[in-house]
Parts: sequence; structure tokens; C-alpha cells
Amino acid sequence: MAEANDAAQPAEAAAAQNNAAAAPRQIKMDLYAPPVFEGRSTDDALSFLQYVERYAAFKQMTDGEKLQFIAILLSDAASDFYEGLPTLQRESWDQFKTAFLARFGRSEAIRWHDT
Repeated sequence: MAEANDAAQPAEAAAAQNNAAAAPRQIKMDLYAPPVFEGRSTDDALSFLQYVERYAAFKQMTDGEKLQFIAILLSDAASDFYEGLPTLQRESWDQFKTAFLARFGRSEAIRWHDT
């Protein structure tokens, strides 16, 4: 009887692997990830950047990683803005923030960045 159980275990393991391979992979969403920024006049650029920086600090991102990350967070007018930036402003986090706030920020946002 023990031999029958031993033979059934590898078959069960193979069946479980086949079922796992056939099942769609579930992607775990990061509930704390910053939202997409579209660049509408009602969007708050300063709050968006502050949240991105807090999130990046939590994830221990380097400035280079933040620049890669921000590229996927921008859509519509904000994405067009990013694509049109000179290389220097896409390769320096501080340069990017300055350009971003100059384009989408309010005057208080620009003062925050300068402090």
C-alpha cells in the first residue's frame, strides 16, 4: 500500500505543476505606487512629485531608478513633455524636477523645489 502512495505522489506533483502552468499568472498590485500623472491643469504636480519621492525612498530607489520609474508614470501631455525634454533633463533627477515643476507646477511648487 505504501508503494501505491509513493507512486501517486509524483503523479500528483506533476499534475499540480501542469495546473499551475496553465493557470494565468496573477500580478500583485502595489497599492502604494503613485498614480499616473497626465498633466491636466487640475493635476497637482507638487503633490505628485512629493509622493513619488516618498515612494522612491520607501523602495530605496536611486535617482536613476526614479528617472526610469517616472517615465512610466507620465501619460498624455505629461508624457509628451517628458519625451521632448533634452537628454540632460531626463538623466538628472534634480534637472527633471525643475523642468517638470516649471511646466506643470504652480508658483508655490517652484518655491518648494528651490528650498
